[in-house]
Amino acid sequence: MAELSFLESPGRGAPRTVEELSHLPGLVVRSRVLARGLISGLHRSARPGVGTDFSHHSPYVPGDAPGAVDWRLYARTRQLYVRRYHHETQITAVLAVDCSASMGFGSGPTTKLDYARLLAATLAHVLTAQVDRVGLIAFAGEVLALVPPRSSGPHVRLLCDRLERTPAGGTTDLERAMRVAAEMGGGRTLTVVLSDLLSPGSELPRPLSELAHRGHDVAVFHLLDRAELDFPYRGAHTFVDPEGGGRVRADRRMARDRYLAALGSWLETTRRACLGEGIDYHRVATDTPPAEPLLAFVARRERG
Repeated sequence: MAELSFLESPGRGAPRTVEELSHLPGLVVRSRVLARGLISGLHRSARPGVGTDFSHHSPYVPGDAPGAVDWRLYARTRQLYVRRYHHETQITAVLAVDCSASMGFGSGPTTKLDYARLLAATLAHVLTAQVDRVGLIAFAGEVLALVPPRSSGPHVRLLCDRLERTPAGGTTDLERAMRVAAEMGGGRTLTVVLSDLLSPGSELPRPLSELAHRGHDVAVFHLLDRAELDFPYRGAHTFVDPEGGGRVRADRRMARDRYLAALGSWLETTRRACLGEGIDYHRVATDTPPAEPLLAFVARRERG
């Protein structure tokens, strides 16, 4: 399992909530600010070139980080070579972001998709800063945006641009997205799924468990709005399924207890199914400061 380690906690004056970060211009900047104080690595061993022993050179291939190139050797040979080190643990990460219609829901100023974009972009900054390769799958009923894994600053900007340009809409087909993720990865692959996991009529952990069985290190950020968790509505309301179009008229007095019982059962079943397959599962309310689930992700993976 690829691991994370702490760099430092965000400073007191740093933006903490999605709303505070939203005043910064664009997803690239917002996620960079969040990433700067959070995480230093996705590896158990030291980073290449920092406290590791040089092993050998290998020819540069597209996707290798420019920072790994031996530029002195290039000056002598006019050939691009990458310095390799003992215990180097470069990984490929695939960020799978659910952009279905249900992810467009938000009881406050932040939708679930807004939150997913910020977490995914922040992880992209961290991974590429560590000379890791990161790719993107934005999906709903089909793959809406696909960014192959690379490691560079311009690559992160491209990834953020694709995320910002992909709106919420359509149904969820997690199985199709995970098939694409399986084809994108190679070697040590970390697949991070950011989704509300709302897809009627399917057992959602199954596509994730199949990916885990293929050797991927799978992590899930299960994102839910606070209103979905607490059912704060008063009086009678008509609730609309954003993906299926169904409508239900319900009164708080009649529906709340049954809704919360069904929700609790589903959440626990999903959690147990993921953990039973070795999937790193994190349930997150989208009114939570985004640094918190990222730090929890770090801490759990450090514990193995």
